[in-house]
Amino acid sequence: MEIIKGGPGTPVEIEVGAGRMDFGIVNADKILSTRAEGVPIVGLMAPFQISPRCIIVRDDSPVKTLADLQNLTLIANGMKPFVKYLQHKYGLAGVDVIPYKGGMATFLANDNAAMQGYFTSDPYVLNSKGVKVRSLMLADDGFNPYTSVLVTSEEMIAEHPDVVQNVVRASQTGWLSYLVLPRFGNAEIASQSEHMDAEILKYGAKQQRLLMLVGDAATSNFGQMTEVRWQQLHDQLVEVGATKKSDKSVTHAFTTQFLD
Repeated sequence: MEIIKGGPGTPVEIEVGAGRMDFGIVNADKILSTRAEGVPIVGLMAPFQISPRCIIVRDDSPVKTLADLQNLTLIANGMKPFVKYLQHKYGLAGVDVIPYKGGMATFLANDNAAMQGYFTSDPYVLNSKGVKVRSLMLADDGFNPYTSVLVTSEEMIAEHPDVVQNVVRASQTGWLSYLVLPRFGNAEIASQSEHMDAEILKYGAKQQRLLMLVGDAATSNFGQMTEVRWQQLHDQLVEVGATKKSDKSVTHAFTTQFLD
């Protein structure tokens, strides 16, 4: 298997849907919005049962819940569904949404700012810089898309189900091995990223266990997904205007047939 790095600006869902890539990693909200545009990608396995997406505020901030987000600067990608969700639900009165560009400099320079982040790493990095912060989890508020979903195309499933099965099993094994003994995986990640040192990765692995090994996924069917969760997400995305209402059942967007 050849692994190609993704990152911001990489249209993984389009590459997989067009058959130029066999598999990819995409969040569930992107899967649904992409399928609504006619791109036939399918979710196969969801390692994160709880989304790590959070809004980060300083520990002394008056913002105690997501409902308190007002009269401040929010550093976030305004086109992301989680921002549309917050705007729809809470209004974000007086909130100036400015683009998140991947760094923390703008947040560090503004005492009256909140920032999008991932619970698995960003709070640790900020705390290590001497800035005490709190994480407000989107999942706790009810917006909980499956995250880092392994995807493929409908064509791949139809024509090469054996390959799909092998990749799903390898992914399950890889994630579970990492969660049990992350040292070797962390060493490989650190070798490929100048921004990830051993302590950040150690912290992240510990937090990931809390978000992945949840409910039945802790004992069997790692990466499981349910129709109820997908339908709830679809309805939320339609309600906030992040995607078009689909005429098809959400069961077309994912499959559990390859999960052991």
